[in-house]
Amino acid sequence: MRQGKRPFGTKKGEAEELEAVIDTGCSRYLIGLPIIEQLGIKTNPLKRPIRFEQVDGTLIGETPATQMTELIKMELGPHRELICFIVAPKMSESIILGLAWLDKWALMIKWEDGFRKILIAPGPLPLFHPLQNHQSA
Repeated sequence: MRQGKRPFGTKKGEAEELEAVIDTGCSRYLIGLPIIEQLGIKTNPLKRPIRFEQVDGTLIGETPATQMTELIKMELGPHRELICFIVAPKMSESIILGLAWLDKWALMIKWEDGFRKILIAPGPLPLFHPLQNHQSA
């Protein structure tokens, strides 16, 4: 499912609108290397490389991911959050929000009249985030 362009913060604090793909077949949050380079987003090495394989066993992008972004402010309509992305070296989409993101925010997707509407709670924490439900003794 494609969403329209959404603002992302850059190292200079300026917003940049990017197209995000919501993909239930992807397990993580991904950002393409060209976007990282274009926006000057800082990255850190992953503890271990991550291989993203397709159904047929071929490696997406031909090379494992080895970098993760620092926290980036992401906005989707009224929703705002700080998020770290895994940098996909060779990816055709700018941003992929995978199943982990969908599970975290417990989105509701409505398919009415041929349009996709995503209902998501405003950030900064998910609706059922453990920190919100924590009670001190």
